Amino acid sequence: MKFRVHQYNDLDLTIHEATEPTDTDEITSLLKDFYQNRVTTYLIWDLNKGGNPELSIDDIRKINDISIEYGSQRKTGKTAIVTDNDLYFGLSRMYEIYAEIETDLPLQVQVFREFNQAIAWFGINIKEGWVPY
Repeated sequence: MKFRVHQYNDLDLTIHEATEPTDTDEITSLLKDFYQNRVTTYLIWDLNKGGNPELSIDDIRKINDISIEYGSQRKTGKTAIVTDNDLYFGLSRMYEIYAEIETDLPLQVQVFREFNQAIAWFGINIKEGWVPY
């Protein structure tokens, strides 16, 4: 698997950390597993070390369709994509915009360059100096 999963039940947070470039099938498989086995209100996709460099509009639709199908489990949910990689940031912004115009998506998606920005957007109270992993 090209992702490590970090679960913080006390924060109602899951982080999917990419360890290398990946493809849409791996992303959708991990997303389905998240919704079926360990759903949390807050989800971060850490794409600092990887993502799908060839993400297409069809890939965006596939990922979004899973969130629509299972999203009722996270009606107040927020998904953050965090990456300092310019390519993954741009592709992730495309996903963010697509998710924003998708009226059936019951959760919010936003892209950030840094973890602390995502945590602040979630409104999670964390201890000073908290490091995700």
